[in-house]
Amino acid sequence: MKLKYILFYIAVFIIIVLTIFGMFYLKDHTTFEEKKKNIVSEIKINEATKEDKTKEWVYNSSLEDKIKIPYINIDDKDIDKLNEKISKNDGFISSDYLYSINNNLLSILFIKTYSDIIKYETYHINLNSTKIVSDLESLNYINKDIYDIKDNCNLSLEHEIKNYHFDQEKYEEYLKNTLSEFSKSIYNGSLKIYIGNNKEIMVIMNLYLDEIKPIIINIVDK
Repeated sequence: MKLKYILFYIAVFIIIVLTIFGMFYLKDHTTFEEKKKNIVSEIKINEATKEDKTKEWVYNSSLEDKIKIPYINIDDKDIDKLNEKISKNDGFISSDYLYSINNNLLSILFIKTYSDIIKYETYHINLNSTKIVSDLESLNYINKDIYDIKDNCNLSLEHEIKNYHFDQEKYEEYLKNTLSEFSKSIYNGSLKIYIGNNKEIMVIMNLYLDEIKPIIINIVDK
């Protein structure tokens, strides 16, 4: 009799354990399927789509001969705000732009010419998510970061200042100021970078001489 009771309790225990396990399995399986559906749904929602499918990802929105203004052809509210910002003329007399796509990163270089200076603006958008990407983050899309190109930038700045043939005292002063401001632009995120075709990196920096002179350093990714 005792053996009968023992076997009965063991059987009941096994049934309870299997029931609990089955409930957790079904719950976890359902959760996993729901997560999969959510991920697929997010991809479909966030995938960049063109506002006008007959045009390129970036096209000229200006009707003036000397002015070209890049219009980002993406159907997205944040991009609409960015386009509105880009389209405002703050006094430039001519303008042009470049754009490229590398690993689903759309990069734009907007060049604006004023009466006394040239200014550069850069924009980056992830075409998978429509997320606006920072200049420093843009390097990650070609498997780089700022420290991969920092030495080249420093050498290029040194070379550019040497071309002015300043005396040694002026040269050292201008180089020190320029390298210092370059380092600051890295840490405060204000450095401008354009990723061109074939992963060419264009870094927009300033020479701090008697006046500030913007320059573009080209770094080819090999």
